[in-house]
Amino acid sequence: MRGTVLIAVMFIVGPVLIGIGASVTAAQDELARTGTHVEGTVTTVRDGVKASRQRFEVEYLDADASAHSVWVSWSTAEKPVEGDTVTVVYSSSDPDFAMVEGYEGDGISVSGVGVVLTLVFGVVGVVMLVSSFRGKAARKRAPA
Repeated sequence: MRGTVLIAVMFIVGPVLIGIGASVTAAQDELARTGTHVEGTVTTVRDGVKASRQRFEVEYLDADASAHSVWVSWSTAEKPVEGDTVTVVYSSSDPDFAMVEGYEGDGISVSGVGVVLTLVFGVVGVVMLVSSFRGKAARKRAPA
């Protein structure tokens, strides 16, 4: 029974992450179309060994001149430098919901993790199911 639940969870996790990533990406695409565009300044660049640690902070002002900041991931090809000016797009109803034009949002990463988990868990889940069925069939054939 526990094995069946584990297999079911394994088959669900990846697609759920893909869905969450797609939802985040869609929200960011909508923000890019309808949000307020302002200039922002790169204030911090984190240059970690892992891609997940390659992030930078951008500070920007909203229409009321209130300061905000947003953290963004960067790839090796697009490493920013402190002091760079970038275009920030934020929601006028929630100025903390923002993105930086030209940089991928977190939705792409979440979807990517979901795809990888779907592939890995899919293969592992199929192997577990086949092993389970083979074990049950062998127990039925075994003399009592």
